Amino acid sequence: MLDWLKVGSEYDRRSCFSSLPAVNHAGNNPRPIIIDTNLRCPTDIKLFTLSTCEKPILLCARGLQDPEILRRKQILEKLGARVIECETTLGEDACAHVDLRDAFRVLKENSIDSVMVEGGSAILTSCLREATQRPLINLVVVTIAPAFIGGLRAVGGLLSPSTSVEPTARIFPRLTQPRYHVLEEDLVILGHLEH
Repeated sequence: MLDWLKVGSEYDRRSCFSSLPAVNHAGNNPRPIIIDTNLRCPTDIKLFTLSTCEKPILLCARGLQDPEILRRKQILEKLGARVIECETTLGEDACAHVDLRDAFRVLKENSIDSVMVEGGSAILTSCLREATQRPLINLVVVTIAPAFIGGLRAVGGLLSPSTSVEPTARIFPRLTQPRYHVLEEDLVILGHLEH
C-alpha cells in the first residue's frame, strides 16, 4: 500500500497531487514528501494554497542556521508543512544534499513504511545511484508513454567520477522478474531491483 509520495525539490511542484487515485490503505491520496535541503520550496504552490491538497513533509538539512532559511521554515510550517531534519552528504556538485539513507530512516521512525519516489531526474538518479551501492529500492515501476519528448533526461549518469569498477561488474541497476502491463496507451514495466 502506498502512503507517501516523495519528490525532489526540483520536481514540478505546481501539482497538488489531489488528482492522484486513492491508493493507500485508508483510501486517501498519498501525502507528498519533498526533499528540499535548504527549504527553497515556494510558498505559493497548490500544496499550500488549496485546501484539498494534502500538506507535505519537507525533508531538509539538519542544523540549518541561516536566518533566511529559518524564517522560511516558520512560514512553511504555518502553511501546514511538516519539516523534518536529516543528515546531509556532499554531492558531486560539492554541495550538501539530504542523505537518502538518513531520509528513509527518518521516515521509518515516523511510521512511514511505504514510499513511492517520483520526480525529476535528480531524485531518480540519486535513488538509483544509491541502489547500486546498497539495497534501497524494493520495486521499480517505469511508465512509458507513446510520445517523444526531446531534451529531457529521465535519469542522469549513475557513475560518479570516483566510481571504480571491474570490467565485468554490474554497476547499473537491473530489474529482475520484470512484468509489463498496457494501461490505456501507456506501457507499464515493473520489477525488483537486482541487489
